[in-house]
Amino acid sequence: MLMKSLSGKPQAESTDLLAEKIRDSILGIENLRGENLKMTDQINSLETANLRLEAEVRSLTYTLEQERSERQHYHSFANEIISQLGVVGQTITDVVKRAELESHRLQKEGPRADLPLPELPASLKKVDALYQPSQVASSDRRSQPSSATRNDELDFADVMQNPPRDGET
Repeated sequence: MLMKSLSGKPQAESTDLLAEKIRDSILGIENLRGENLKMTDQINSLETANLRLEAEVRSLTYTLEQERSERQHYHSFANEIISQLGVVGQTITDVVKRAELESHRLQKEGPRADLPLPELPASLKKVDALYQPSQVASSDRRSQPSSATRNDELDFADVMQNPPRDGET
């Protein structure tokens, strides 16, 4: 038995439409709940990633500040070294100028005297004494036959003061 609704349609058709709309609405709500769960999980993973990135940013900011401080320290240290090198350079320039003036002054005064030969150190005198026995001992050696050559009898001091030239022994 069919009853007519106020709109003039049969009642069975309207219940089917209503049941279909309810079913579609329930399916829509289930889809929204599933999407809501997926988005909640995605939000949680994004929040976790955000916290990790914020910690990394803080760490990098701290490292950057340390490097800036270190760079500033080295920059001031380099400036100090540069100023000290400037003082050293100026001192060297002054010394060179004074030496040039002194050299020029000495050249104008006339030729300089020859420098005396330096005295042999005591250790070399002892070595010379070993190679050059006293006069008495040398006269005794001359009376004995000797196979020594002139090179063996060279005075060590003479060798030190007048070294042999190329080709001489």
